[in-house]
Amino acid sequence: MIKTINALPERGRDTLGQIMTLRDSPGVYIIECQANAARYAGATRSVCGRAQGHFSRLNSENHEVPLLQIDWGKFGSDQFVFWFRYAPTESLDDLEKQVTLLTNSLEDCGGYNKSLLMKRWVSSRIRDSETKLMKSGKFIPLRSALCEERLKPDYIRTFCQRDSPLSAQADMQIGLEETQRRKQLRQLMSGFQRIEPASFFPHKPP
Repeated sequence: MIKTINALPERGRDTLGQIMTLRDSPGVYIIECQANAARYAGATRSVCGRAQGHFSRLNSENHEVPLLQIDWGKFGSDQFVFWFRYAPTESLDDLEKQVTLLTNSLEDCGGYNKSLLMKRWVSSRIRDSETKLMKSGKFIPLRSALCEERLKPDYIRTFCQRDSPLSAQADMQIGLEETQRRKQLRQLMSGFQRIEPASFFPHKPP
């Protein structure tokens, strides 16, 4: 685990028995790449099904998040961990938004998420604009801004006005000072359990 103030806390690894107890539990989760501290946050009504779906698609090289897929292939599955926190279904949306923002899981903040709940965020909107312009024959993407690469801040600013909600840093980090964000992140993560991706798949006897 990357030992920085922003890294998620080290905890003991959960056994398969504990995972089975959580099988149908609703809650929020984080997929974290330990090699670069990039994260993907989401919410689910059934943790095991959602986790197995993510890791199956990653292993099959057909995950819907290109940057996550690239890092999975680049760093290997052993560099990824799955974090889960139980939450009642009526609280999932609010907690998912909080987790996504506090952990900097949006692509524009160094994470993998392209949207916040159902709202497509900056990078996704820029990609949508690029697609429309390319279809019109009026736009050729720069090699440094290919769809499988993270958009650079300078490139984002060419599409976003300074006071636009799309580029408002206060909106991305919910108006918190960095020290406050880190404090709230530590408090939030104290309720998460760490699970290794391989634990979601039964081991076949030799």
